[in-house]
Amino acid sequence: MSYNVKHNRQFQKFYVNVGGREAFLKYEKLGEGLLDLKMLFVPKNLRGVGIAEKVLMRALAYAENNNLKINTSCSYINQFFDSHPEMKNIVSPKREMIKWVLHYN
Repeated sequence: MSYNVKHNRQFQKFYVNVGGREAFLKYEKLGEGLLDLKMLFVPKNLRGVGIAEKVLMRALAYAENNNLKINTSCSYINQFFDSHPEMKNIVSPKREMIKWVLHYN
């Protein structure tokens, strides 16, 4: 299924409406060149059909097109990057350092 993921800069989110419900990824710009992906939410009745990945991929395309690095505070997105090492070029070195400190302490 195709989803029309939109970007709302004012509310700092990427989102899609499906059947009157909204799935979204909230972010925060952390200075020049860094985007912190804060939280990805998909309503329970819409989970498991690929909406989260579609919303995330839209955010990653935005970051890449604007030469931004990604930091993340979201466990789903952290797992996504862990299982897609080919996308490490977009990840902030700060994210990798934080992940290392949390893992080894």
